[in-house]
Amino acid sequence: MDLLRKLCFICLFCADFATVINGGYTHYRLPTAIKPKHYDLKIITHLESPENATFNGEVSIELDILEDTKNITLHAKNLTINETQIDLKRLDGDFHWCLEGIEIVSEHDYYIILLCEALLGGGKYELHLNFGSTLNENIQGYFVTTYEDESTNETKWMAATDFQPTYARMAFPCWDEPNYKATFTIWLGHSKSLNALSNMPLDQETPLEGLDNYVWSKFQESVVMSTYLVAFSINEFVSLKSGDNASETEFRIWCRKDKSASCEYAAEVSPKILKYLEEKLKLPNPLKIIDQIAVPNYPSEGMENWGLVVYSESYVYIDSESIEKQFLREYLVNLIAHELVHQWFGNIVTMKWWTDTWLNEGFAKYFGFLAAKDFLADQNTDYNLFLHYLEIVHFDSKLQTHPVSLLVTNATELEQSFDAVSYIKGWLILRMVHIVLGHEAFFQALQAYLEKYQYRNVEQSDLFKEFSKKSRDIGPNMETILYSWTLQPGYPLVKIWRNYEDGSVDISQQRFLTEPRQNSEDADKCWWIPLSYTSSSESDFANNTIKSWLECDERTKNKPLRLYNVAESNDWIIFNIQLSGFYRVMYDPKNWQLITNTLLSDQYTKIHVFNRAQLVGDAIALACNGHQEYDIAFGILEYLSHEYEYPPWKSAWDELEKGSCESILKTIPKYRIYYNAFMRNILKPVFNHVSHSNTTDEGHERTLLRVLISNWAVNVDLEKKSQKDIESFQKWKSLPDPDIVNPIQVYSRKRIYCQALKFGNASEWNFLWQRLQYNSGNSGERKTILQSLNCTSNENLLKSYLHVIFSNECALENDEKQYAFITIINNESGLRLAREFCMKHIEELHTKTDVNFLFDQMASKINTMEDLNTHIQFIQNHRKYFENADDKINMIRENNLSKIQWIEDNLDKIISYLDKRLSRMGVEIANEVN
Repeated sequence: MDLLRKLCFICLFCADFATVINGGYTHYRLPTAIKPKHYDLKIITHLESPENATFNGEVSIELDILEDTKNITLHAKNLTINETQIDLKRLDGDFHWCLEGIEIVSEHDYYIILLCEALLGGGKYELHLNFGSTLNENIQGYFVTTYEDESTNETKWMAATDFQPTYARMAFPCWDEPNYKATFTIWLGHSKSLNALSNMPLDQETPLEGLDNYVWSKFQESVVMSTYLVAFSINEFVSLKSGDNASETEFRIWCRKDKSASCEYAAEVSPKILKYLEEKLKLPNPLKIIDQIAVPNYPSEGMENWGLVVYSESYVYIDSESIEKQFLREYLVNLIAHELVHQWFGNIVTMKWWTDTWLNEGFAKYFGFLAAKDFLADQNTDYNLFLHYLEIVHFDSKLQTHPVSLLVTNATELEQSFDAVSYIKGWLILRMVHIVLGHEAFFQALQAYLEKYQYRNVEQSDLFKEFSKKSRDIGPNMETILYSWTLQPGYPLVKIWRNYEDGSVDISQQRFLTEPRQNSEDADKCWWIPLSYTSSSESDFANNTIKSWLECDERTKNKPLRLYNVAESNDWIIFNIQLSGFYRVMYDPKNWQLITNTLLSDQYTKIHVFNRAQLVGDAIALACNGHQEYDIAFGILEYLSHEYEYPPWKSAWDELEKGSCESILKTIPKYRIYYNAFMRNILKPVFNHVSHSNTTDEGHERTLLRVLISNWAVNVDLEKKSQKDIESFQKWKSLPDPDIVNPIQVYSRKRIYCQALKFGNASEWNFLWQRLQYNSGNSGERKTILQSLNCTSNENLLKSYLHVIFSNECALENDEKQYAFITIINNESGLRLAREFCMKHIEELHTKTDVNFLFDQMASKINTMEDLNTHIQFIQNHRKYFENADDKINMIRENNLSKIQWIEDNLDKIISYLDKRLSRMGVEIANEVN
């Protein structure tokens, strides 16, 4: 029977033939009795009615039986499988095919075929299944998505796949775990007016019998790969071939016809990046052709499917006239390198299980950075390292973080394995190893690892053994070192305490946590830490060679270290040169003062910019967590008034505007007055510098500094009223086409929008709200507008804003509504109005949005016992609107009691420190406070 006739029966269910049972085998990993060897997969995609797009197909899977078994357990999700057409035959002997029943385990998406007769270990069998489903619109599995053709204004439809981590089972029945590698022969049935793409080059195209104007596109047999790397797409895109012959692999970039010119840069750099990776890794890419496709509405930045790399189109399309062209190109080089390095780390060598996701993502993140650094040598891309460091140093300091190597047993843990810990901490660990081993030994270890394990699955121990073979000259065993970084959560705080009389330096460690609570288990955690350092006499920040190790004892407990002759008594010492290790550093008060003296002088650039940035961030974070006094942090911060590099300012911003303690303090009006006055004096000279310097052809890092300083100026009311900014807004407002032309420079928009709304009226507010309705595709501009709408000083407008974002007519997406709410409660008046609004309209809000989210956000702003009691009492009186009300109340009480106690213990001291420093600056704010 031909495929089309067979598929006519796909929706039939024959109860007489097989019994469906729910339950049974419930382990989160598949049984190990069967190993798939090859899939012959045929799928027909129907896009004639895009609103109800469907696919159907059949798959024949060659199986190696490793031990006797009476069932076949594989994955299938949201698929209709025709039990009447299941077939099983033995390829190397006789076999009586008899189906006893079907068992479904929904928790793990298991489809279990129960057999009357056992499959014999050592045998080879072939399983045949027919299946079908609808193309989903959730961009998972096999999905359909739309786009507008700008040249014709037509709505177009396309189909594509996204199978990582566990979505291949939504497209065809399979062994959907990374260690079940197999080869694939893929046949795609589709309208002959459309293109078909898959992992391998097209082998042949033939008519599809029984369907007019349909063809089969059959692709060459694939290399051995995991199911999450299988990919295919049906589309009407056009392709651009790369003209550069840097690599022997042919590259094609597929994109919308109306956007083809915007894909040229991706086509240009891709083969060069592949050649760069081949030279670094000494293992040629095995594919003759690599297709890359820019998919509309794709939720991830990219996906490394072998031979068919998918990107979100928003990252691939670069307008040659764009003012952000330089940044976009830098980002795209990083992204393409990230996905192409996966062809080695992930595709050729694959982790056995998602526990070691970081082996894929850490390498991809690191090599993306290295490639961008080499390819864009005329630009400073190093700041990206520090930006990612800042992200993970905050993320990984929370109690809720997890180890790099995370045991994955369920969907929640699987989702966690794709977070910043795997990507960024994994990257920083690999960078640390690179520094410890040296360039040559590091790459020799990687080359040996890839050569040994190509087309196989690995655990992190396999990589560590290769590193260890190259570490015999450095002392500690690399396996021991690396397990301390991958098997426990968090990161260390290294404490430096100097004896200025005998010249000794005592060094110890403990886990750094954002939360002030720390138990003995946390205090006892220990990492093997490579120590690099320099003194003010040396000032050698170019050399990040490891000089000492802070070790753990045989019980993996902290083993203190004492060094001698590190520096003269009047020299400062700075550890962690250029962030060679992943840790925070705390110094004794005198060393902090010696560092501060240099930072406040015209010699501050003797200290590397990354170390200046770490000093700023560590000083504030350590004060926040009670390790040292705030006065040390404020002393460090004062130097920023002559700092014109981005990383130190970004470090200060993340701690002062987003940090856990500052988010508490900023809700207290009295503190806000002192803090704003202090920061205005520090910001003013830098604000004047970046506002008046030439912006032509400046690097992206300088633009980022402009944006940050401009936004911070808004937050602390640096300019009470800028007539120039207001005139810029009015000029834009008067244009006939303000949604097409916005003359306000991107980096100034938040400041100018806020100025206009703060000193304007309903006309300015409504104008900006209307721009939000029209800027549907520019997420960055939409975010800036949402941040600015709460700048109004008109409480009636804020009340209206609250009503409109939760009205049925509001076109904002739910995440934008939530973001708008967060920006409103960051406004002191807005927080009060939001509380009144939510409490008054709780019944109506419950039907429109997640009230748990709203009240959790407001709970984070509580700073007095009165506010805490009011908040808790409201939830108690309206518990029917809240999930797990008692648990929520207990959590809110616990979190806020410690916060209120922290305020009582620290607020007066902090304000006193600020008052003294403001007095020395000649700033008088008594009238503002009173």
